[in-house]
Amino acid sequence: MKENNMTENKITICLGFENMVDDAKLILSKLGSNDDDEIIRLAENMQKLESHNSNLGNINFRLKSMSKPIQILETLAEHNFAIELLEYRSDISIEYEPKNLKKRPEFFLKLGDVTYYLEVKKPGMLGDESRYFKLSKKIKKEIEKIQIPKCVNCFLLIISEFEKVEKNIKLIISELIIFILEKVQIDGNHTFIDKNKLLKVELQFFTVDNLQSNLHVFSTGPLGVRTDEIAQYSLHLEDTLKNANKFRETKFENSINLIVIELNSFDGMDDASLYNAVCGTEYITGIFNDKDFSNISGVLMRARLDNSKIICSDYRQILCVNQKNACNIENIKNILRLDKVFIKDVLSQS
Repeated sequence: MKENNMTENKITICLGFENMVDDAKLILSKLGSNDDDEIIRLAENMQKLESHNSNLGNINFRLKSMSKPIQILETLAEHNFAIELLEYRSDISIEYEPKNLKKRPEFFLKLGDVTYYLEVKKPGMLGDESRYFKLSKKIKKEIEKIQIPKCVNCFLLIISEFEKVEKNIKLIISELIIFILEKVQIDGNHTFIDKNKLLKVELQFFTVDNLQSNLHVFSTGPLGVRTDEIAQYSLHLEDTLKNANKFRETKFENSINLIVIELNSFDGMDDASLYNAVCGTEYITGIFNDKDFSNISGVLMRARLDNSKIICSDYRQILCVNQKNACNIENIKNILRLDKVFIKDVLSQS
């Protein structure tokens, strides 16, 4: 009898994971990704949240209900961060969107006598980033018409100006298709630059089994960040932090309150730029000089190490605190892996 029950449980688990793979495939397809590694990792992460002894499975439900790419990316930021918490401290008590609060931060944690509230935010797309996204979709649509059974990752970098690229996009795509036809049979990395030097495209060709007749684009997105976007992003990040703050009320005075920011594809900013966005400069106020942020214990920046991966990438995690909250650093380290800590006006700790 026990053997029958065990067999039934295994079948149920297998069927449950298969359903999660289907869900993951559908979610990532809305972002233009069909990467098998990403699909399997997302399904595994969904299973981890569902099986945790808490309400973390609610993030899965929310993720499946989203239809717009920006909504999916915002929810994936919470999803990926929940996995980070579980993998760092599997013994910790975690609640998602605690019901006893009106303005609810995403995560409530309890470790010993210490209470933590964590609000997760993914900044909305900058104008340029949104244009990158649309440009990637347009290029993907055209090159997938090529009738060659191969796979390609495709990453873009604007060399000139968006306006010039958008104005000449038909000609650029025509040149790109000719380039792909010349190089597609050679697996590996290839760099395309159009004749007018407006757009750079890094292509990675590879072969998979059972592929249908057309070229298949696995991943698309921006290749990197231009220096003129760094100052713009710093100001954008500051606005995001101010709009994200749910810790203005007095009930958060006796807890450790963190705002967690998952950076977009402009992760190319150096640590000093991130520090300035949070802590301020002579041109940027910084949140620690704002009375609305008096209850904030710190800001955690999460930057993907691989911009081509939404799920599989590891993260670099940088914590910014002011001197008043430096005493909380060890407690924060008890729940989070930190690569670097900045203390306002005291530079950094490794």
